[in-house]
Amino acid sequence: MEIQHERTRFETDTPALHPVQASFSATTLHRDNSFILSGYRCGSFILDAMNIASLTSDKVNIWSHALGSLWFLHQFFDDCIKDDTTALLTSDRFAIGMFDMSVALCFFFSAAFHTFSNHSRSVYRLSNQMDHLGIVLLMWGTGLSGAHFVFRCQRTAYTVHLTLMSASAVLSGLATLRPAFRETGDQQPRVLVYTCFGIGLFAPVLHGLYAFGLAELDERMGLRSFLGLALLNSIGASLYLYKAPERWLPGRCDLAGQGHNWMHGFVLAGVWMRCNGLVQLAIPRSARQEVL
Repeated sequence: MEIQHERTRFETDTPALHPVQASFSATTLHRDNSFILSGYRCGSFILDAMNIASLTSDKVNIWSHALGSLWFLHQFFDDCIKDDTTALLTSDRFAIGMFDMSVALCFFFSAAFHTFSNHSRSVYRLSNQMDHLGIVLLMWGTGLSGAHFVFRCQRTAYTVHLTLMSASAVLSGLATLRPAFRETGDQQPRVLVYTCFGIGLFAPVLHGLYAFGLAELDERMGLRSFLGLALLNSIGASLYLYKAPERWLPGRCDLAGQGHNWMHGFVLAGVWMRCNGLVQLAIPRSARQEVL
């Protein structure tokens, strides 16, 4: 009796919706978007590394998050380590620093995955795991920093929300380690896990809205930048999942402008907006020297 193994991205056939006219000898690993007709990376990691400056369908994804990771690593030192940040309260510096570092690590794992995904099967799987774990880490850092500023003077409430978010992050992280989560063409498990975790990040917001009202909540946590981050991430994820605009312009977004590129851009814009919002919150609060 033959055993039917689950087909992964490594074993799927090249999508047949459009004929692939690859400028490189691409492997099926990178042909997970049938609307991208050319610009695929070659199957050899060494040859690809020797042509690091060449344009392929992955280069925007690599450089956008590689540079973004470096910028947020610099932002971490700028917000938390530099001498002129000592005026900030330690708890504020910790919350902002956790957000900055979670973004830097998420972007680093993303850039590493896009860079090394054609190295080998084992490296692909490991980097893909870290890529998905990085998303969970970023969401956890976002929730932690938001809950800190909402309940900055109510440490019991903050501890409860942090515990719940951390437990959700652990469960989400464990889910991302399952092969069915990453290696099948079905995106529903990923959407379900990230959506449920993302909705949970609004628990401190709703609690704060009930306890303090809309105006004070905005003053406490920078609600506008938090919602802006959520909105931009949602737009980017929608473009990625729907494969827009390459769905309507097959072959014209092969090197840049595809939905995956737009998702990276919207995520960058969202975390930059939220980072600025958090820094603006910390400065007046520390100046008032509020006591926890």
